[in-house]
Amino acid sequence: MPTKSKILRNIAHAPRPRIVKKPPPPPPWSTTTTKMESMFSSNQSLWIFGYGSLIWNPGFQFSTSRKAYAIGWARRMYQGNTYHRGDVKLPGRVATLIEESNSFTNGMVFRVDGKSAIATAVKYLEQREIDNGYAFRMVPVQIESSSLHRHRPTVVMALTCVADEQNELYLGPDDLIKMAREIVTAKGCAGPNCEYVLNLAENLRKLFPDDEDDHLFQLEQHIMKPLILLLSLFSTFPTIIHCRNGVPFDYLMFTTIYPTAVCRADDDSVPESCEIPDATPQWSIHGLWPNYENGSYPQNCHGTPKHFEEDLIKSIEERLVSVWPNLYPKKTIQSFWKHEYDKHGTCAQSEKLFESELAYFTEVMKVFDAIDVAGGMSSVGPSEKPIGAKDIQNALAGVTGGKKFEFNCLRDKKTKQFLLGDIRLCLNKDLTLRDCPGHHNDDSHLNRVNRFERSTRKGPPLPSFQVHRRARGPIRLMSAH
Repeated sequence: MPTKSKILRNIAHAPRPRIVKKPPPPPPWSTTTTKMESMFSSNQSLWIFGYGSLIWNPGFQFSTSRKAYAIGWARRMYQGNTYHRGDVKLPGRVATLIEESNSFTNGMVFRVDGKSAIATAVKYLEQREIDNGYAFRMVPVQIESSSLHRHRPTVVMALTCVADEQNELYLGPDDLIKMAREIVTAKGCAGPNCEYVLNLAENLRKLFPDDEDDHLFQLEQHIMKPLILLLSLFSTFPTIIHCRNGVPFDYLMFTTIYPTAVCRADDDSVPESCEIPDATPQWSIHGLWPNYENGSYPQNCHGTPKHFEEDLIKSIEERLVSVWPNLYPKKTIQSFWKHEYDKHGTCAQSEKLFESELAYFTEVMKVFDAIDVAGGMSSVGPSEKPIGAKDIQNALAGVTGGKKFEFNCLRDKKTKQFLLGDIRLCLNKDLTLRDCPGHHNDDSHLNRVNRFERSTRKGPPLPSFQVHRRARGPIRLMSAH
């Protein structure tokens, strides 16, 4: 087994890697599969280095695997995980690499042969790693010498995935005892966070019995203390969450917009930038959004499919065009649906009611049909006469059953008017109405409303819903999703 000093010394005398003559600059953490595939389009072979769960669960086809060392990198449990080994409220900690000139990280390196196999492996890694905050990097890796080539260490450039402080899931360093407590309490769809850490430590001991990983093994010791306590108290290993799409959430927010107000405000800035298609109802769909009680919300979750696929909703597309229109002619008809599904629909898939893309759009349209916002609002507008929050509350009392709801306003700079842009209703997971959590409307909320500053342009005013600046009532204003 090579020592640390020998590994670092060998790098200077090793032959240069043939796969990638000059490693490309590290791409941003949001690098797409297409960019990575093009980067390796001329390669017949690609080495991929795994230092975490890839060691025992690579998940892609490879022709050979070897024990190896990443030169100049140290393994640390600094990356957060809100899906496989944790959730949004209690993120788990998983491994990443940090640059340390006098360090190395042991793991497994896998060789993938053939353009098709390389493209498939890179795409798989994007879905598994890049979507969870990691970035692709090319790193020098020393492959452990076989008995036949003991004196000829081989160094190759290998593709790996690294997460740093630039991504939003990064947790960073902390006291090891505190980190251990976080790991013991976190669990995700793939199982408890502590299971991941203990598996990693066990696999590394089997593969590299003479190597030490002080950070990982000390963390393991701290984890075992509270873990033993948990086992003695509950006589069972922490429950594994059934792996599924989406994420747990508290309630849903259904938003319906008033297209006339949206286009009136938008066209003040860029004439003809907003256009209401024919057959669009007076109120149309914006979306259905999973939310948390604390005011935050999940977004861009793991779904099936991961990203919007138009073919899956062909059977309902004709009606979607009418009730869920895109108001911006420079964008495709499907662009609005893609945004809503990718950002919100994927997160709703933790509930069986929304288990597919088709189910999500179908159920949203059912909600739109069941809640007659247009009928309720017809008693107060559209009109150029200002209305207050109490007027809106009374108009929708029969629709909401007296439940508290929210609205969002747009500001028309030309007339200095606040235009009612959308109505937001809160639903339980079974799609029954409930009160929206939050503050009541007051002057401070109205002054902080999401104002769209628009330049003036000529043209007659359109009928709309204007809102008093001093409107009060059990409805709060909030910025758009």
